[in-house]
Amino acid sequence: MPAAQSSTGEQKALLLSLILANARALAEDTGAPPLLLLDEVSAHLDKDRRAALYAELQHLGAQAWMTGTGAELFEPGEIDAQRFEVKDVNGTSLVEALP
Repeated sequence: MPAAQSSTGEQKALLLSLILANARALAEDTGAPPLLLLDEVSAHLDKDRRAALYAELQHLGAQAWMTGTGAELFEPGEIDAQRFEVKDVNGTSLVEALP
């Protein structure tokens, strides 16, 4: 199905599959796991696609920096990760580690 006729989540899954294929190829070529910067990566993905993405990132051994505005997209148990929340406190960014 053409991407233009796909849902937003399907389009995002297609784009992520290309990014992950490139990451796998780089890891194979260099012998080192990739570093990935993924902004709002979980937005528009259903729970199964999020789980598949997180599993693939762990399988790659990638160091992945993921951002998101919805904490529910990065629930403990869904992904083995160190989590942080950034808050605005009187015009200053405050970073807090989450459990």
